[in-house]
Amino acid sequence: MIYNPKTRRQFLVGTGGTLLAIPFLPSLMPKALAQTAGAKRFICLGQDNGRFATDWYPNVIESAKLKTVTGIQNMREMAMRDISGNISPIFGAAFNGAIRDKMMIIRGLDGLWRNLQGHQTSTILAGNLGAGANPAWEVKNGPSIDYIMAKNAKSNPRAADLRSYLNLRLRNGWDMSFRYNAATNVMSSADRYNSPLAAFNYIFGGNTTAAPSDRNKKVVDQVFENYKTVITSRKLAKAERDVLQEHIDTLNQLQTSIIATTPQACVGPAGLGGTADYNVVNIDRVIKQNMDLMIAAVKCGIVNIGTIMLTDAVDDTVFSNISANGVALNGSWHGTYTHTSMESPQIRAIIQRFAGHFSYMINQLNTPEPGTAGTFLDNSLVYWGNAMGHGTNHSYNDMAVALAGGLAGKIKTGRYIDYSNTQGQGRNYCSFLVAIMQAFGLSQADYQQPNVAEGFGSDTLFGYGETGGKYEAWRADRKSPTPGLLA
Repeated sequence: MIYNPKTRRQFLVGTGGTLLAIPFLPSLMPKALAQTAGAKRFICLGQDNGRFATDWYPNVIESAKLKTVTGIQNMREMAMRDISGNISPIFGAAFNGAIRDKMMIIRGLDGLWRNLQGHQTSTILAGNLGAGANPAWEVKNGPSIDYIMAKNAKSNPRAADLRSYLNLRLRNGWDMSFRYNAATNVMSSADRYNSPLAAFNYIFGGNTTAAPSDRNKKVVDQVFENYKTVITSRKLAKAERDVLQEHIDTLNQLQTSIIATTPQACVGPAGLGGTADYNVVNIDRVIKQNMDLMIAAVKCGIVNIGTIMLTDAVDDTVFSNISANGVALNGSWHGTYTHTSMESPQIRAIIQRFAGHFSYMINQLNTPEPGTAGTFLDNSLVYWGNAMGHGTNHSYNDMAVALAGGLAGKIKTGRYIDYSNTQGQGRNYCSFLVAIMQAFGLSQADYQQPNVAEGFGSDTLFGYGETGGKYEAWRADRKSPTPGLLA
């Protein structure tokens, strides 16, 4: 085994010089390096097509328990643990118990963008309407927050390592991670992977050639002899031995699954920006592969900033002719269901399906992180977001926001918060993105874009709104972090 004292990363060494990153094992580190704080990590799960708000939030009886927060306009909150029964039809039994103390559901964050055409996944992390939007000047607003945080050493201590930033999507579907070129005024997709196999090979090593025999040569097998030496070391604590064994088993199962289900002709090239595509036969399987890959990369200290897109482009075919939570889906999610009614049992079943993925992700991360006082989840921030609020009318009002993990105490979790007033009007969603960046240690100087008025995200809202042609100050603010989120 070898380690890098500058990054605390540890590796198993294999044949041909293969290195396999493993979770941090303090017992095998010099005493001076053994104690260290957890890394700053941000993982976003994104989707499109909105959801039905009544299914998303606690019911009227439970929401009546919300208490006004003194000194903050239009903010009410309650402890998640005080919600009786299931949180809501979407956040069901899987979200009962202690995990609630590590979650936050936020109501009343509005995307105050002028365009209502929908399907602009740049809204999730960039707070604007991206390329192709009308009016076209929306593209000037710049990159998504994950890209900003990944490239800044304040928020990502490993910014110099390209592998610390990982974006995974389905086939050639929607993106939610964007870079921006101020010189050309063009906003384009950040580097991403369409193929779990290509992403696995890039992150964990192995062979990326098209020959099936080479593809079946697992990176785990290549480091097996070194693994046996480390796992039997007397210096290794039992808890660390269990962590290492779980990691090896996970990678072994993950690579087996990816190799077995990836068409032979579709092997992605090495390096970022791979454009390999393949037919998604089972959408849940591919999502889980992407999640397992991200989780393993986080636990072994490779990835600090990452995104996983849960939906394909417009999603007209993803859920056709299958069953979701016992409800038959014989049409397309977008064309058949969202354009008819967001209140249908089919829409509820689809969003419940995604809630299951969110639950899986946060529970897999909610395991002790060696060298810290908490779990991997405690030291991270996981965000499940949506490109719009309501799918039928393509509205950006009341964006769907679910969080888990407190970023090592930077964010106060365990709460259900409502920022909306009696007319259902809420705060600027962009202020929420500002809060995330500030939780990661960034200041306005780190994320302010040259062609945008002071603040972050879309600035085309000014001159439009409810009060004298302009939004009220508390509602329009896109410079200050959403109040009450930062600890």
